[in-house]
Amino acid sequence: MPSIKIISPGEDFSEALKVRVPVFVKEQNIPEENELDGYDKVSYHAVLYDNEIPVACGRLYYTDETAHIGRVAVLKQYRHRGYATTVCRKLIDIAVVSNMADIITLDAQKYVVDLYKKLGFKVVGKEFLEENIPHLKMKMTIKKKIPIIDKICIVISIYSWIYILLIWFGKTYVKTYYNPSPIFEILGRVVAYSGLIYFLTYWAFIISAIAYTLLLRKKNWFFLILSTISYILFIIIVISNHMFEMNSAG
Repeated sequence: MPSIKIISPGEDFSEALKVRVPVFVKEQNIPEENELDGYDKVSYHAVLYDNEIPVACGRLYYTDETAHIGRVAVLKQYRHRGYATTVCRKLIDIAVVSNMADIITLDAQKYVVDLYKKLGFKVVGKEFLEENIPHLKMKMTIKKKIPIIDKICIVISIYSWIYILLIWFGKTYVKTYYNPSPIFEILGRVVAYSGLIYFLTYWAFIISAIAYTLLLRKKNWFFLILSTISYILFIIIVISNHMFEMNSAG
């Protein structure tokens, strides 16, 4: 049963070379000094094993907000088993989960372009030669899933808005009008006397502050704006709530 091992940046990737050297250096006559480069040390290497023998590999590294897949190779006697596709899917998964890139690029040898097309890559640019082998540059746009930290921000933002409604249409409404509607009076009493509401609100603010810092780093502007509005309104709520309590005490 085939299995895949992921080698993180900085770790020993000699297992990958057991595939790359026979394929690129010996079979395709690429000079070994050109086959190895500075990106190897900063790459994630995926090595696929068949009966504990390394038979396929590939690597993934980042530059700015772009992920690059390369050095995808399969030993000759193990080809046409879907191993290259399996390796590429694993590398794509790493790029998507890391949330560090918007696109994935690769330089595909011309004869395997169709393999990458099936994975979702598209040809961009004209054919070019690398080590006297025809290549085509290909690109895939990453369809990002909403990270858990963003989901936390959404939940907290919604919570803040609900809390705003409870405050302004509950407690404040009860204080301002002599004969409020029963529903507003109930809401007002819930907000006024529920310690759980205060507990959840303050802890939500702390958690969301951490999330906010991470969102700033990732520059997720939609959630940043949504969260910022929620924080401002939260502060207004806290201030108005304390003023209400001071006025009530007086």
